[in-house]
Amino acid sequence: MSKKLNRLLADADQTYHAGLYEVAAKKFKKITTLEPRNLDAWLKLGDIHMRFEQFEEALQIYANLVESNSLNTVILSNFGAALLRCGHLGEAEKVLRYAIELDPKNVNARINLGNIFQNKNDRQGALNNALEAVAADNTSALAFNNLGCALGGLMMSAEARHAYQTAVMLDNSLIDSRINLAQIESQLGNNQQALQLYQDVLSIMTPESRLKSNMVNYYASYCYLALGNLPQGWDNYEHGFSSIVPLNARRHPARTFVMPAWDGSPLKGRRLLIWREQGIGDELLFGSCLHELLAQDGQIILECSDRLVTPFRRSFPSFLVRPDYVYSEGLTPIKVAANYTDFDVHLPIGSLPKFFRRQFQDFDRSVPFIIPPPTGVKNFQERLLPYKNTSLIGICWRSGLLAVDRNTEYTLLDDWGDIFNLQGCTFVNLQYGDCEAELLEAEARFNIKIMRWADLDLKNDLDNVFALISCLDLVVTAGTAVCPMSAAVGKPTLLIQSRWDWPNLGTRYYPWFSNIHCFTAEPGQIVATCIETVAAYLAEHFKIVPSNGQTTD
Repeated sequence: MSKKLNRLLADADQTYHAGLYEVAAKKFKKITTLEPRNLDAWLKLGDIHMRFEQFEEALQIYANLVESNSLNTVILSNFGAALLRCGHLGEAEKVLRYAIELDPKNVNARINLGNIFQNKNDRQGALNNALEAVAADNTSALAFNNLGCALGGLMMSAEARHAYQTAVMLDNSLIDSRINLAQIESQLGNNQQALQLYQDVLSIMTPESRLKSNMVNYYASYCYLALGNLPQGWDNYEHGFSSIVPLNARRHPARTFVMPAWDGSPLKGRRLLIWREQGIGDELLFGSCLHELLAQDGQIILECSDRLVTPFRRSFPSFLVRPDYVYSEGLTPIKVAANYTDFDVHLPIGSLPKFFRRQFQDFDRSVPFIIPPPTGVKNFQERLLPYKNTSLIGICWRSGLLAVDRNTEYTLLDDWGDIFNLQGCTFVNLQYGDCEAELLEAEARFNIKIMRWADLDLKNDLDNVFALISCLDLVVTAGTAVCPMSAAVGKPTLLIQSRWDWPNLGTRYYPWFSNIHCFTAEPGQIVATCIETVAAYLAEHFKIVPSNGQTTD
């Protein structure tokens, strides 16, 4: 290698380690032009593409390198990581397993393989792989960070915290471990500690890690909100669309427009597009701010989930309401939206609180806002007429999507004995999805009847679900979309939750809707422990006779 090329490589390395990646990429490209077989330059260039999420470009580089370096486990590990990020999970797993076969102590390959397990939702496989990575190198901060991720996936939060603390002890400059540790503290309800960790991370960020500041600020937004710091929380929440935020954590869909974002100023005849984000529950939670827009002197265009179009049209007749087909309920694009140009400014619905809920007194303006269909209301009034002298209670005990990290938020129907043993009640199913076997088992076990109708699609026919809920006396639900649905039509809603979370905004109630009453598990307790308290509350406040036949007046 010539002295000139050595100087170029040293200069490029210095630029790279200073975190000036765009400049470094140009230098490495020049080196590869002068010396096409310079392995180090190609590896650094591939790494820069990965950092900037230019995964296809990185994949091409590593694929070319593998052709002439098929036994190089560093290249194989990077190749597997690029395949993974490009969505080629099967090929990535083969490459990574081959790299580990060649070098069982290749920690990077094991960490990337752990990502494969996580994508396959194989939490136990991820943990076994992470333990093997630690065994291969018990001084690797990356290995312990990976172990923390695997333990966190199994909801072993205390153990995950210890793993992250070990990673930070081994390498205090490892930003990912410090961020993960902050997230675990937040999950454990230690939001002040988590916020301090996020602030510490921001204070030590080097140019190399500065790209992650948007992600850190976004994560910190939930801590600010959970601590009741609304202005800082909502301002930080705006970082949630950043591409540096992991896909499963970011606000979605990340739509882009030629038109500018609305700054909250008077419209003065302009047309404002409010577009949906996240799921149905989020739309309804943030939708509690929509009526604030009625005072605006301009046209409001609301793009929402197609399941909410009819209810929103009825409830906000002055709005132009249309479905948003950009994304499905998940993260996969299903249809390209029409190229609408009939608006002047836009805003995602989750950004409305930034303007309308910056102080707690602002929530005093939150009111039920969904008007159910009159014909649907009449229909269910007739169906429920035989039970008019009983307390009509809607029930929802879990999400339609079950996973290890979600199950702790929900109950089993078998847990509801204290409620089902109350006298003079008629229970109405609001749980969508395949739950018939659970309902039949509960009916047999508790000798009750749970009302449901085959012609009502609880997932897709939300207009009639709103009608049904409006005919009930109250709703008891876990933390699902049923909670804001019930509150939005003005029904007393008893929310069973595993912990005080960010929507409580640092309070011991639910600021978004005054008709929601929270029942929260004690730290370390499962959410089902709330059922007995809920039953006692029903007996006291709704004059329902408990199982012993005694009222609690």
